[in-house]
Amino acid sequence: MTQLKFVYFGCSWTYGKCINLYNNLSPTDINLDEERLLADQKAYRSVIAEHFNARQLNLSRPGSSNDRQFRYASERYIGVQRPNPFYRSVTPESKIVWSGDNTVEPQEHVLWFITSSARKEFYHAESKEYHNEVFASVKHTIGKLYSTEYYDHEYEVERLAQQMILWNEFFKNKNIKNIWVDTFNHHNYPIHIPNLVRFESGYNDLMTNMCLQLGYTADPIDNYKNEFNPSLPPDNSRSKYLVDLGYLNPRTLHPTIKGHEMLAEMLIPKVKLLFNL
Repeated sequence: MTQLKFVYFGCSWTYGKCINLYNNLSPTDINLDEERLLADQKAYRSVIAEHFNARQLNLSRPGSSNDRQFRYASERYIGVQRPNPFYRSVTPESKIVWSGDNTVEPQEHVLWFITSSARKEFYHAESKEYHNEVFASVKHTIGKLYSTEYYDHEYEVERLAQQMILWNEFFKNKNIKNIWVDTFNHHNYPIHIPNLVRFESGYNDLMTNMCLQLGYTADPIDNYKNEFNPSLPPDNSRSKYLVDLGYLNPRTLHPTIKGHEMLAEMLIPKVKLLFNL
C-alpha cells in the first residue's frame, strides 16, 4: 500500500518558526538550518505526520500570506509558474525550489492552515519578485497603501471563502483529500466551508482553543476577527496567557515545543476524522 503523504500549506506557526528560540537568544541569532531541522521533527505538522506514519511536503513559510499559499498551490497542482524557478520573497528563508517532489500521489492529503487576512502578496514588475506584506509591519509603499486604503477584513474573508470552495472542488476532482484550519484568528466565513476543522467551543482557530483548553475565558469571537496578527502582550490577552504558561515564546509569539505538542494533540483527532484514517 502506498504510504500517506501530507502536504502542508500555512504560515510560521505551521512551519515551526522560532522553535529553537531558547531563553535569552535573540530571534536574529537563530540558526535557520537548526530551526528547520528541529521543526521537521517537533513542529505540530511533523508530529501529526509521524503519528499517521506519513511523509510530509512542507510548503508553509514564515510570514506567509494566504495569497502566497494560494500561489504555491497553483504552482504545484496547476503548473502556473513564473519562468524563474525561485519563489521570491523579501525574506531569504522563504526562497524555495521544489525539491524534486512534484508528483501528486494517490495517498496525498492536503492540510491547509489559513493565516491572518491582513497579509498580502504583490508582484513587483521591475524586480520580478513577490513582496509578501504583513500589515502590522509593512515594508513597501504598496503594502502601506493597501493596508490603509484598500484592506477590509470582511471582504478578505469573503474572498478566502470563495477560494476555499474552489480548491475543495479542485481537490475533489483530483481525488485528493484536504482539510482547512484557521490558525490564530477565527474567521466568520459567509458560506459553509466543507472540510473546515471545527471545535466544539464555537471558535475555529487553534490559538483560541489552546487558551480555552487551558482554562482561559474567551471574549466574543468578533474580538479576534480583525487582528493583523497575534499582537504582543499585553495587547492581546490570549497571547499573554499562552506566553505565561510556556506555550508561546515571549519574543515572537510562535509556539514553543510544548505548544506544538499541544497543537498536535488537538489536531490529530480532527485529521483522523476528516481524512477517515
